Amino acid sequence: FLVGRCSSPTRRRLVEEMRKAHPQARWFCYEALDPVAARAAAARAYGPGVRLVTDFTKARRVLALDSDFLGVDKESVAALADFAAARKPEDEHGRPRKDMARLYVVEPALTVTGGMADHRLRAAGGKVAVAAALVAGRVAEITRNPGLQALVQTLSLPSGHGFDLRWIDECAADLAAAAGQAVVLAGPRQPVGVHLLAHAVNDALGTTGPEGCVSALASAPEAFGSLADLKESVAMGEVATLVSLTPADPAYDTPGDYDWADLRSRLRKFIHLGPRVNRTAVGADLHVPGTHFLEEWGDVLDPRGVYSVVQPMILPLHGGTSELAFYLRLLAPATPPPDAPKDDPAYLAVRETFAARHAAAAQPGPVDDAWDKTLRDGFLHGPGFPPARAEPTAFGTLAPLVAEAFPPPVGEGMEILFATDPSLYDGRFINNGWLQEMPDPVTKLTWDNAALLSPKTAEALGVFTPAPRKGNDPHSRFQSLGNGDQTVPMVKVTVGDASVTLPVLVAFGHADDAITLPLGYGQSGGADQPQLPMQVGAGTGFDVNPLRRLASPFLSRGKVEKAGGRHTLALTQEHGSMEGRALVREGTVERYGNDPTFAAHEAEDSHIPPNISLYKPAGYDRQSGRFDRPHLFDQKNQWGMVIDLSQCIGCNACLLACQAENNIPIVGKDQVRRGREMHWIRMDRYFVAQQDEHGRYLNQ
Repeated sequence: FLVGRCSSPTRRRLVEEMRKAHPQARWFCYEALDPVAARAAAARAYGPGVRLVTDFTKARRVLALDSDFLGVDKESVAALADFAAARKPEDEHGRPRKDMARLYVVEPALTVTGGMADHRLRAAGGKVAVAAALVAGRVAEITRNPGLQALVQTLSLPSGHGFDLRWIDECAADLAAAAGQAVVLAGPRQPVGVHLLAHAVNDALGTTGPEGCVSALASAPEAFGSLADLKESVAMGEVATLVSLTPADPAYDTPGDYDWADLRSRLRKFIHLGPRVNRTAVGADLHVPGTHFLEEWGDVLDPRGVYSVVQPMILPLHGGTSELAFYLRLLAPATPPPDAPKDDPAYLAVRETFAARHAAAAQPGPVDDAWDKTLRDGFLHGPGFPPARAEPTAFGTLAPLVAEAFPPPVGEGMEILFATDPSLYDGRFINNGWLQEMPDPVTKLTWDNAALLSPKTAEALGVFTPAPRKGNDPHSRFQSLGNGDQTVPMVKVTVGDASVTLPVLVAFGHADDAITLPLGYGQSGGADQPQLPMQVGAGTGFDVNPLRRLASPFLSRGKVEKAGGRHTLALTQEHGSMEGRALVREGTVERYGNDPTFAAHEAEDSHIPPNISLYKPAGYDRQSGRFDRPHLFDQKNQWGMVIDLSQCIGCNACLLACQAENNIPIVGKDQVRRGREMHWIRMDRYFVAQQDEHGRYLNQ
């Protein structure tokens, strides 16, 4: 059995029953974007199954190391709400607050989290470890923590790293000054060593534990083999029949050096269960249509272990079988007894799991009342995961594992980063038209993926020519990027024997000498691959999975060169121009504290007199002929929407929710390119060019 990651207690229970009923069966787990390094580091530092959960209501200083914790790497929606609340510039009394959370970010490409940063440092993915080590060294000097000191003393940092040490010093000092309320987060694309280094810094700052803002919680890990274990078992003849239940698409999204086709050819029987007919499904001997998760009963645990029930919103539109129902069918006797319950088997299985958890938590009252209350409230009241063991970790002994993060990626050439797509994730949502047409929260690209390059790197490759600078205006060099021309040049990216040609998108805030390739697109397949029954996602984007390597699925090195031809992109950034009016008005917390209304008297709109109403002082009364009738808005509620840009992270959730709630249709790539997208809410992103003390252009 090949399954995906899932927090469902009912699935865990049924898998255990399957193991007992079929002891010869082997179990493996695969997700294309599985955070293996983060899980391994947490297990090494705190024990197997330990989950580290950040309470952002307590965090006053945050350092994100290639961690888009507000975007594609988010832990939960609750964590986003907590961080937004910590960024609120006023206290509960409406006065400017002095303890507003401050965010530092080190990342290779601008993300949703990077867009919220107070201080952001560009760094290629392979150099994030160096920045982490520099910060850890300064924190060790300030805190004099023995474990962190012993750890950083063993690290050999490359000379000429190119980082501004003033940024490093200020960041480390700020973290140390907020000890217990400061947290360092490492992203899932970083190796185990960077995660361990982050844990060591958090330990030195007193972050992890009951008094800090990070909780170490104990959960029982599930024993599944890896994709490499599956390949070995198939090659040795231990697995002849494979049942794939993972929501991933291993025939499409496995790294290029895995050779799924060879594994498939060695299987005697291959069965696939899933809600869509993807590339894995068309290569199976039998495809079992799956259900959407809102068409069947289920349950989940949140990151803190709080139990919740997934209720079906509708009956399955096209029939199908859920993963729970599939296990239950295999576990059921060939001939059901006459007194077998007639209810939905998945519903009964979830009720059985719920009853066991209710009894274990010693909840008062009948279980049926507790079930009704859980369905009403959305979660089961009671404790979640218990705290992990309290023994301190000897981080100094982990130096060999941390040191593994510092050699550069294997191979020569430009650094290549493979990024999670904010719309399609790993590609499983490619047939969702709303997500395809939702602009990327940073690049504003729709219906495509493109190679992201910094202006400097794009210019060096010959795929971008900046305009002549006009006077002291650094923005003038990039005017050509905003003139509405969405036909762009192509680059060819080669790793080993694999190469992919795709369009270029110049990305502000991107690290130099690196290229970012979003995943999830290009699923239509070539001439040698079976065509998929896709209507929405057919022909969208470019498949970059052949460039990935199993040993390092998110980071590689290869050759990048200009290719012939051009490609048309559909970007929404230049749509809905404000015609010269001030688009962005920004200021510091200190300025806001001194003048909360500074945005009203700034830039081109500053000449507008205050408090000019669009309404006349009185309404017209037909009977009297006088303007003495009160307006409607004086008597009844008038609805409006106000967005607090101090808390808005630019995630596009409101845009998509509005489209779904009002059933707004999509218009397709060509019509988006013409400015005809029908979103009622839009989120744009603007960039400001800065100069250092020497007059050099800074793109952070």
